[in-house]
Amino acid sequence: MKNFYNKTKFVRIAILIFSIFFLSLKFSYADNNRKAKIKIDNLMTDLIIYVKNKENKNDVIANKDKLLTYLNLDFMARATSGRYWKKASKKEQLNYKKLLFSKILHSINLHTNKLKTMNFIHKKIEKRGEKLIYVKGLLKNEDKQEVNVIWKMYSKDLTILDLQIEKISLIKTQKSETINLLRKYKGNFKKFLDNFQMKDKDA
Repeated sequence: MKNFYNKTKFVRIAILIFSIFFLSLKFSYADNNRKAKIKIDNLMTDLIIYVKNKENKNDVIANKDKLLTYLNLDFMARATSGRYWKKASKKEQLNYKKLLFSKILHSINLHTNKLKTMNFIHKKIEKRGEKLIYVKGLLKNEDKQEVNVIWKMYSKDLTILDLQIEKISLIKTQKSETINLLRKYKGNFKKFLDNFQMKDKDA
């Protein structure tokens, strides 16, 4: 009887511990989702400020630096250059990250007028595995045009790893272009960067 009582007590304690653990885990997920939502809202605000201040050089530099904090450029650079990333020198890696960021800004600059009137409507936030959070929603402009968007974020610091628009991934698209050029130059990162930089200036 005593053994049965001790066993029952142990089971109850175990259930209590696991209940507390899963409850705290649930609150942790909810808190992370809330932070992810706020992060995307702040990004959209800073993005609009950037496009509206383009004529003021000092403001643009400050806004560019702020936009950079939202991105996980280390991941983007590695993911888009594949196995060639490790073959690049530290300086070449740094230059590629800078050029990658300038290309992202260039695509923003091409759509300045549309972005001024655009807002993001949240639909769903979900955790994917241990490292990813997907923020799903719609980008909507003043003409009521809508596009489906998924912001893919690193759960640890909520930096953006990828942006998917209407099922088209920014990372996959850039990786295709980068890898093709690196193959063309037989993995020579310097030649690739020279060509990448020229294309970026000409775009």
